[in-house]
Amino acid sequence: MMKLPIGVDNFKELREGNYYYVDKTDVIEEILKSKSKISAYLRPNGFKEKF
Repeated sequence: MMKLPIGVDNFKELREGNYYYVDKTDVIEEILKSKSKISAYLRPNGFKEKF
């Protein structure tokens, strides 16, 4: 059973800890094609990339 990553701020732990994770990499192409003047890229508060 996959867990929700509540309180997890380490990306490596998120990937390796059997947490629920949604990869939205394909959205990058959609963003680039939109040619919007304004884009907002949000992440959870305090989320740190640690590899």
